Amino acid sequence: MNSEALTRQFDEIEQKVEKFVEDKRVLEDALAESMARVEELESRLEEKEQAESVYKEEKSLVRSKIDGLLVKLEGLAKS
Repeated sequence: MNSEALTRQFDEIEQKVEKFVEDKRVLEDALAESMARVEELESRLEEKEQAESVYKEEKSLVRSKIDGLLVKLEGLAKS
């Protein structure tokens, strides 16, 4: 093998390595963006779950108060 062919092969290898390194960097950036998005979505989900829990508690309290008022009204109606 002559030195020109060897040089060409090394150049090809170098280009492939550079492409690999660039592809790896792009993938790492995409992964970092995806992970940040997942964290954001998990945070929003947690906020919504907390809001839903508060809503359910408030709804239960209102239902309890309404039931109590209905019992009082029934008692007044029977008197």
